[in-house]
Amino acid sequence: MSKLVNTRSPALDAQTSGKLIASTLLRQALGFGRCEPQAIDGLVAAGHVVTLGKGEFLVRRGEHFDNLCLIVEGSLEASVTHQDGRRHLVAYLQAG
Repeated sequence: MSKLVNTRSPALDAQTSGKLIASTLLRQALGFGRCEPQAIDGLVAAGHVVTLGKGEFLVRRGEHFDNLCLIVEGSLEASVTHQDGRRHLVAYLQAG
């Protein structure tokens, strides 16, 4: 039995592939299309990829959050849960 290995393009880790997608999406995003490529590259280089599972939170109400957040894959639920347990769905944020 033989195993084939592609030596031309090594597998990308989650950080690298996420940053490549983020760079592409930012270049296409409204408000960023006219930015200098170096500015986009700087934003992407300063960022990091976070993977959230179902039910995990990016930020909770009342927490400080002053970051640029870009969804590169999947979706993110924006909602408010009241003290009595009722949940108010604001939106589903999609990749891009």
